[in-house]
Amino acid sequence: MTSLTPAQVIDNARQRIEAAQCREGLDVAWDQGLGALHTLLALGRIDLSTWRWHHADFDSRAELRAFALEQGGGQ
Repeated sequence: MTSLTPAQVIDNARQRIEAAQCREGLDVAWDQGLGALHTLLALGRIDLSTWRWHHADFDSRAELRAFALEQGGGQ
């Protein structure tokens, strides 16, 4: 069994946020992404600075996706 690197975990979470097709799906993807970041931080796989940067990135991507969904689901 191979394990994912922290970068792969973060990329997967980012992709789920960007691919959300409804607001509920976006909320779940965002929540899972933050959970992944918290887990990586707790395990010492990322530092606090990296955690903060990706948290802000997830927030901004989720806001953009939410706006697109409100405007009719555009990509």
